[in-house]
Amino acid sequence: MVLGRTVANGGFLAALFRADPLDAYHFFLLDPGLGEAIAALAEEQGLPLSRLRIRPRRDLGAALRQEEFFCFHLSDCLTSLPSLAAAQARIAPRPAAITGVTHSLSYARFGLQIAALVGHWTGREAVVATSQAGAKAISQAMARVAAAMPGLDPMAVQVIPLGIAEDRFVAKESACPLELPAERLMVLVPGRVSPYSKMDLMPLLRAVQALPPGLRERTTVVAAGSLAESHDLMPHLAALAANAGLDLRFVDSPTDAEMRGLLHRAQVVVSVADNVQETFGLVLLEAQAAGVPVIASDWDGYRDLVRHGETGLLVPTLGGTVDAADALLAPLLFDTDTHLWLAQAVAVHLPALTAALEQLLSDDRLRHTMGQAAQRHGASFAWPRILERYLELWEGLARAPLVSRPGSIPPWVLDYEMMFAGYPRQRLEAATVLSVTPLGEAVRRGADFPTFYATMEDRLDLSFVRPVLTWARQGARWGQLVERITPAQEPALRRTVLWMAKNGLLEWNEEVAAAMQKEAAEQAHLLP
Repeated sequence: MVLGRTVANGGFLAALFRADPLDAYHFFLLDPGLGEAIAALAEEQGLPLSRLRIRPRRDLGAALRQEEFFCFHLSDCLTSLPSLAAAQARIAPRPAAITGVTHSLSYARFGLQIAALVGHWTGREAVVATSQAGAKAISQAMARVAAAMPGLDPMAVQVIPLGIAEDRFVAKESACPLELPAERLMVLVPGRVSPYSKMDLMPLLRAVQALPPGLRERTTVVAAGSLAESHDLMPHLAALAANAGLDLRFVDSPTDAEMRGLLHRAQVVVSVADNVQETFGLVLLEAQAAGVPVIASDWDGYRDLVRHGETGLLVPTLGGTVDAADALLAPLLFDTDTHLWLAQAVAVHLPALTAALEQLLSDDRLRHTMGQAAQRHGASFAWPRILERYLELWEGLARAPLVSRPGSIPPWVLDYEMMFAGYPRQRLEAATVLSVTPLGEAVRRGADFPTFYATMEDRLDLSFVRPVLTWARQGARWGQLVERITPAQEPALRRTVLWMAKNGLLEWNEEVAAAMQKEAAEQAHLLP
C-alpha cells in the first residue's frame, strides 16, 4: 500500500483492518515514519499487530521474487502502478492483482505515466476510477496512446467511488466554531478554497450578491478548509464581500469536531468546482452523510454524488476547448498556472446558482426533505460497502488468465543497462578473468572480513564470497563462474562479484589492465 490522500486512504485502511478479510497486510514504505501511523490505526481497529508486515520499499524486489501475494493496492494509479505492474510481470513467479485509484489526473507529468499504463501488464491489473467522468478521462487518454502504438492495449478501468466513515459526521456534541445568531442562514463551503486547484469562490459571491435583499442580508458564507493556497487572496475576497454587503467568514483547517459542528449548523453546503484538478468531491459525501442538502457544479465526479432535485441541486457548467500550445507548454510551467488558466475558461451558470441558493435557503421544508434523502444517500457510500466492491474486484483479477508477459524493459523505464553500457572502459563478460587478491585470500581464510554499506545486505549474496574466492584462486573466467549456479542466481552473483572487485577482493583481466596502462603511457608520450 502506498499512502497518499490522508482522508480517503485512512478511511479505506480503517475499513480494511476492521473487516480483516486477508491473512496478512504488507506495507512497503518509502517513509518509515508511516509505519507507526499504520500500526496505530490497525490497533485502533482491533487488528492484531502480528498480522502487519511493515517493510522498507527497497525490500519489494526480493519480496516479488520470493513471496506470493494476493493483491497490491496503491493509493494512486499513476505514480506507482505502471512500474509495479512492469516489475512483477518480469520477476514475480505468479503475478498478483494490482489496483490503483485515480485522484487528480491533471498534472502535466502524468502524461508519461498514463502512457505507461498501456501495453505492459499481465491482465491482473486495473485502474480504479472514483467517478464515471474520471474513468472516461483516463480511458480516453490510454486509448490515444494505444492508437499511436499498434499492438498495445490499454489497462482495464473499473469505477469504484471513495467512501466515508459511517459515524464520522454524526453530531457527537460538536460545537460550531463560529458564533452566529440563530436566525442567520449559513452557506458552508468546505474543503480547499483555491482557484488554482479546486474552485473559484468569486462566482459564488456573485450569486449570493444576486439573492433578493432580504435573503442576502440574512446569509453568511463560511469557507472552511485548507486556506494555505489562498492566503494572499483572502484579504481581496473579504474586501470584495464587504463592498458587496456580504457576510463572508473563513475557518482555516478545521478539526473533525469543528467540521461536524459547521456541517450541523449549515443550512446548505456549496461546492462549485471548476478545476480539472478536482476529480471526485469527498466534501459532498460528507455533507450528505451529515444530512445537509448540497448545491454543486455539474462537474466530473460531482454529478455521480448528487441526485439532482432529491439530495441537492446541480448547477450547469460551460467549458471550451484547450489550446494545443497550452498542453505542450504545461510541462514547462507550474501546474498551478495551468490549472488556473484552464479553470478560468470554465463557467458556472450564475443565474442557476442564485436560483438554487434562493430555493434552498428560503424553504425550510425542502431543506429538511432533501437533508433526509441526502443522509440516506450518503450512507450508501460507507466504507464497508465500498470495500466489498474492492474485494470482489481483487478476487476477479487474481483469477484472471494471464496475457503474454512481456520480457523486455518498457520504453518508458530508464534502461540503465543499455543507456550507460559505454560508461565503464570494460564490462564483466564471459571471457573476463577474475583472480584473488591478497586481501581476498585473507577473507577466504577468515583472517579478514568484508564490509558493506547499509541497505546493501539484500543486494549482495555473501554466501558466494568464499566459494568465488576459492574458484578464482588460480583465475577463473566469469563465464565459468556462471556455469556453477542457476540462472536465477546470476544477478546476485554478478552484483556480489563486482562488489568484491570494487573492494579489492578480486582483480580482473590483468592483460586488459596492462594494455590500458600501456595506452595511457603512449598518450602521455605524445603530449607536448
